[in-house]
Amino acid sequence: MGYRIGIDFGTTYTKIAYVQDGQLRLFRYPGPRGRDYIPTAVAYRVDRSGRSVVSIGEAAISDALNRPGTRLATRFKMFLPIRDPAQQAEKGWSLDRSPDEVVRDYFHHLLREGEYCFERQIGPIESIVVSVPEVWQRTANNPGAEALRRVLIDEMGLPVDHLRSEPVCAAAYYVHEYQRAEARSDRPFHLLICDMGGGTFDVALCRVTGRQIEVLDFDGNSEGGIGLAGSRFDHELVRTVYQAAEGVPPREEDLPELVRAFEQVKIEHHDEASQELKTLIELEDPTLDDTPLDLYTFQRKYTPTLKHVRESFAPIARGIQEVLRRLRQRAEAKGWSIDRVAIVGGFGQFPLVQRAILESLDIRDPMDVRFDQLLHREYRQFYAIAYGAALIAAGMIEPVEYYPHTLGIFAYRVWEGQMKRVFVPIVEAGKVSAGQLRPHFAPQLIRVEREGVTELPIGLQLGGAGEPIRLSLPPVRLPPPGRYRVGLLIDRSNMGILIFEPEDGGQRLEYRLGDVNPILTVEE
Repeated sequence: MGYRIGIDFGTTYTKIAYVQDGQLRLFRYPGPRGRDYIPTAVAYRVDRSGRSVVSIGEAAISDALNRPGTRLATRFKMFLPIRDPAQQAEKGWSLDRSPDEVVRDYFHHLLREGEYCFERQIGPIESIVVSVPEVWQRTANNPGAEALRRVLIDEMGLPVDHLRSEPVCAAAYYVHEYQRAEARSDRPFHLLICDMGGGTFDVALCRVTGRQIEVLDFDGNSEGGIGLAGSRFDHELVRTVYQAAEGVPPREEDLPELVRAFEQVKIEHHDEASQELKTLIELEDPTLDDTPLDLYTFQRKYTPTLKHVRESFAPIARGIQEVLRRLRQRAEAKGWSIDRVAIVGGFGQFPLVQRAILESLDIRDPMDVRFDQLLHREYRQFYAIAYGAALIAAGMIEPVEYYPHTLGIFAYRVWEGQMKRVFVPIVEAGKVSAGQLRPHFAPQLIRVEREGVTELPIGLQLGGAGEPIRLSLPPVRLPPPGRYRVGLLIDRSNMGILIFEPEDGGQRLEYRLGDVNPILTVEE
């Protein structure tokens, strides 16, 4: 028997949690005295003997700073959905390796290879749940999750059980802690999980009933490569402060070192610096704009002011406001209240993030009972996603997932003497659960009458609403002419498989579709 682990695969940092003796634990890398948040970074260099050397985490950043000729890869998670190399280059990807290859090297060294990897420090891995951005889940054919699934399962052979939405993992941990904290009522309430990480801002509105969670709605932002989130703020602030001090913007090749230095002091002085910043913000005095924030001084010479922080955060605040405006609009139309708000993610601890979220929800008093600070103890919100993923992996919380889209065939029917194209649903949104051994078949048979068709006419209605979107699939031939049962099977990796089964019992054909977006009922 091995360990069942949860991985919060972050844009800036990655966290790994597991359950041992009934307790949630965090994996420390490298070694027992290492950190339980590992920089999502990979470095490539050639040593004196001409041997290629790969390093990850803190070692990768150290190699990039101290060993000339080292190539450093960061933020590679956010490049996974961008499948065109030309578009990757436009977004700033400059390595001679693909983002997929970098992801493989990162997890290979973190989990299976090297003196301090998980399997050597802790033990063999039995199953893994990996978190992914909610915005990936809402994309037709989900290229980011599909690329990650292919790397981890097909190429590396890791025992990945599921790819889970980040806010859903956080919601699972919240419910676990909510029930443990005290005797709680089973009266249903609506929980809004706000996950502000390094690359994306994702939100999920959930209905909680006892130990059950149902995801009602979700939203988020991402711009490919980097979204309106923590990493964008860090880069903008460092550029602004550097230019104010030096009179010129930093060189792009120097930026990673500068950003890393700022991130380090931001983490090391988090409590004291956050309290100082919070106090200054609450005073709402424009004469304080030039106040230096000494605790955020990086490289011993670059000190942000309150104005620098405000200006660098402004686009993040607008992104938060827009995401929450959309979600609130839909929630109000459906009569869904927002009873509790939990803010998670690394950047979710930043005072300006919390202020922007609460103000967007018309929560002006930080003591408002709707702002649930259950996870704001002992940095739980920083590790909430990894903890939730570990609980799911360990079977302490067992999700039942449903395919959230209406999927069907574009077909033609003769109606009143005319040939018309119609959309024939195979499955309706929210009707098919994942991980089943048998496919769900459409109630009607589909007749194939033409030879030589080179693409499948498959469409999706995202969330079961709106005009069907035609899926872009690799060219494949439809089955030979005949009558077929058409069904959908969703495997344990959340991948949809379209099935054509001949009416006469002949050989069936299978085609892989995109990832399944988890609309969940969670039972502990």
